[in-house]
Amino acid sequence: MSWCIRELKWLIFHIEGKCKNQGYCCEFIQIRFNNKPIDSMDMFNVICNQNKKMTRFQPIITNKKINYFNCNCLTDNRLCSDYETRPQFCVDYPYSILLSDARLHKDCGYSVIQKYKLPFYTSNHIQRSIAIFKYNLSK
Repeated sequence: MSWCIRELKWLIFHIEGKCKNQGYCCEFIQIRFNNKPIDSMDMFNVICNQNKKMTRFQPIITNKKINYFNCNCLTDNRLCSDYETRPQFCVDYPYSILLSDARLHKDCGYSVIQKYKLPFYTSNHIQRSIAIFKYNLSK
């Protein structure tokens, strides 16, 4: 069902705004691989061995579990030092949040706008999932 929710978000919402070049998207990053959060160093090391671009991310660990990542390419002036060869999910931000559980970073310059309402006959599960997505946008 999660694929359905992702597709539905892509259809009924859209992204507006412009990047403010503040670097917020380079901090407190939740990285997923095969639709699962990377939450262990073992998993992160396997991914880094497959894709050297991933070594730019510094895991922040709490209780032996990766809580989030910060990017080592974020410069003091809050820009990416390796912008031209950044990973695909960096390229895809902010549109990638519509296909994941990620959120927009506060004050990044973008906002999510709902283009269409759900039909009245939409299942309770889908209504709840979309309501949670909209709620998380407001945080």
